[in-house]
Amino acid sequence: MDNMKISAILYSIVAIIFILCAATGGSPAFYGVAAAFIALAAASYPKKDKKDCEQNGSTECVIVYGGFYRGTKQYAQNLSEQTGIPAISYKDEPSLSNMRVIIFIGGLYAGGVRGLTKTLRNFHLRDNQKLILVTVGLANPNEHENRDNIRVSLQKQLSPEVFYKIKFFHLRGRIDYNKLTFVYSMMIKLRYHSLRKKPLETLTSEDRTFINTYGKQASFIDFNALKPIIEEIYLPVERVP
Repeated sequence: MDNMKISAILYSIVAIIFILCAATGGSPAFYGVAAAFIALAAASYPKKDKKDCEQNGSTECVIVYGGFYRGTKQYAQNLSEQTGIPAISYKDEPSLSNMRVIIFIGGLYAGGVRGLTKTLRNFHLRDNQKLILVTVGLANPNEHENRDNIRVSLQKQLSPEVFYKIKFFHLRGRIDYNKLTFVYSMMIKLRYHSLRKKPLETLTSEDRTFINTYGKQASFIDFNALKPIIEEIYLPVERVP
């Protein structure tokens, strides 16, 4: 225990003693003395060091999101509310070069993550930068098969230089087929009919989830799943050799 913390504890004890003395018939002035020691205790207690985004406010951090469904945007907005970091659509092409922490939240689709390629085009991750990639899909990411499939897709979308420096998180999202654009609705329909023609035993867990939710409203959103992401945001940037 450091000296500042010890001093804060001692000041607090003295303040309690003066409060007890005043309460048991001592001079009312003891309350004023107690208040003075409480102030000293508060001033002496060591302040927690701030890291990365917390150190410089949210000016050096950004949340970028891209997805076909509202779930991706909901996660980005909720994370923004909890951290104070601005959330921006990948379509707005935010500048990332001066950011210390970049959180990209992207919806999964056949072949990769929505908006990721465009966002990271010509981007080079420096030693003092942290990139957190959060995928949002319908399939349960806690199943190893689904996580492995996501990582395989990401390796095709990212350079090795970036892939091995990223912190990955995987969330479950939502879908409402009634609110899809015509073009994307047709893409989904083609995929659905293509999968239905395949033998059941050849389908992945992700494929089966897709078939079971096709044409329906489904939501697996869990904002509590953002907690480990928030913890990662405030950890210091690790240098990767």
